[in-house]
Amino acid sequence: REAVQRIPRWMMPSYFKPMPEALSGGESRKLDRGRLARLFDLQSLREGQVEEAVPAGTEGQQVQEEEEFGVRAIVRAVWAKALNLSPQALDLEENFFDIGGHSTLAARIAAELSNDYGLPVTVLDIYSHSSLGALSEFVDSKNGAAAGSAIIEARGTPRRGADTAGESIAVVGLAGRFPGAVDTDAFWQNLLRGAVSATFLSKELLRSKGVPEETINHKDFVPCAYMIDDADKFDHTFFGIGRHEASIMDPQHRVFLEATWAALENAALPPRTGLYDAVVGVFAAAGIDGYLVHHLDGRPLKDSMNPQDIFLAEIGNEKDYIATRVSYLLDFTGPSMNVNSACSSALVACVQAA
Repeated sequence: REAVQRIPRWMMPSYFKPMPEALSGGESRKLDRGRLARLFDLQSLREGQVEEAVPAGTEGQQVQEEEEFGVRAIVRAVWAKALNLSPQALDLEENFFDIGGHSTLAARIAAELSNDYGLPVTVLDIYSHSSLGALSEFVDSKNGAAAGSAIIEARGTPRRGADTAGESIAVVGLAGRFPGAVDTDAFWQNLLRGAVSATFLSKELLRSKGVPEETINHKDFVPCAYMIDDADKFDHTFFGIGRHEASIMDPQHRVFLEATWAALENAALPPRTGLYDAVVGVFAAAGIDGYLVHHLDGRPLKDSMNPQDIFLAEIGNEKDYIATRVSYLLDFTGPSMNVNSACSSALVACVQAA
């Protein structure tokens, strides 16, 4: 509860709605769209927020159309301001994220629509209704989610899906390294304290790393980074890896290998001890191989007369090898799968493993 109180307002959902029956799929395994629609109750928009001139004699449907246009005009103006575009340049069908939008701007738009215009919109709403027309219709729709709904407490326990019924999952070990936190316990304490784990970089350090002076002094340049401590330290002999090979390995591979070992130790099941007889799988996700590009300057791949380094650079930096390398070094015999679905990779990897 203490952690939740420290979460920024824009990160908090505006409401929760339990939907186990509609989402479970039942025997047919199909989404019950009709039941989903009935689960929500629309609250009308706050009166007086939008004023549009209505021609004399306009009635019924025409009045409704003008009201819808009023909401759309507000959304258009807020979008244009955030994207630094002319309101007239915005097309109703263009995707927000295709015309320069991103998560930070989405948070800014959601806050302005909610706080300044009384039109409660969440960041998730912008992702789900990502065009100007779709978001306007969502806010105005009689079948949309309740605008400004209070948080609804979930009652009862959601029914497990048919594919997981009877299958128990236990988390028996945990490990991780994060910016400003050497392990999961320290990370949790940072969350409770609301700690900001950014490292601010001095001009001297930036210059020593070759950052151009015009970049350092640019008004929009923010000299901070989120750094993992000791990412440059690795006991290669412990894992049976040669010093030269370890120097070519992407730090993501090295840290992931160390964290895997730490997670098993945390579960009191260290590898190579014979304390357990189980099939162990690895489901992993890694980012782009920036170490090879920026720090090694691609050198191991450029020497056509040294095929060994080309091979070591490939398996040590390409993210497709991160799971299989761990399985090989720790003698795991279960599935080794790399999951690449952009920002959702880690979550999808957990789902795949379960």
